[in-house]
Amino acid sequence: MNIIDIIIVAVIAILMWLAGRKIYQDKKNGVSSCGAGCSGSCASCPSYHAKTSEVSEEELKRIRHSIRKREEALRK
Repeated sequence: MNIIDIIIVAVIAILMWLAGRKIYQDKKNGVSSCGAGCSGSCASCPSYHAKTSEVSEEELKRIRHSIRKREEALRK
């Protein structure tokens, strides 16, 4: 293994560590990773079901109302 290989492996290892650190910090801070930017509050978000116990009853009513409106719009 020459010096170039060592440098490349080191750079890749650092990038992987930084990516893992970012994911860990986001998860720790409650940032959603669904990609929709919804912070886990929309029904299409994979983390929605895991967070329903943390959402207030008023928020759940608002979400359900929003879902009903979307379903009605799709039926038209």
